[in-house]
Amino acid sequence: MERLNPQIVHKSSLQLQTMEQQIARRKMYMAEIDEKGLNNFNADMHGGYRRLELQDDREMLERRNPDKRMGKCILEYWEDIDSATNKLGIEESIIAIRQQMQRGDCNREELQKQLNALLVPLYVELREQGYSQLDLWS
Repeated sequence: MERLNPQIVHKSSLQLQTMEQQIARRKMYMAEIDEKGLNNFNADMHGGYRRLELQDDREMLERRNPDKRMGKCILEYWEDIDSATNKLGIEESIIAIRQQMQRGDCNREELQKQLNALLVPLYVELREQGYSQLDLWS
């Protein structure tokens, strides 16, 4: 009978623990969304009202708050959002849904459901990067 290499068994065990921890974290993030929804999360997405309101206020965009957004300024936070959006391949879909909502082409409630379906993986991705629930909701 062939003996297992203890180093390989240990490495596999650590990988399994890491995967289990990641699953547990993602379940926690999903529970946050189930409990409270996405709140103002989409305000900072491309075309969101916060971006539109602040786009010309350089002082505000570059101001750092050590208690929010992992100490990053708003511009850096938006860059992280855009990067994660691109990584997930959802930017064009988010823009298209927002345009439909602005034009009133379809049922707004249905469009909001479609938008939320795209935002949930983005929320999880940003939580994995270290952003807090409060960072993403306020």
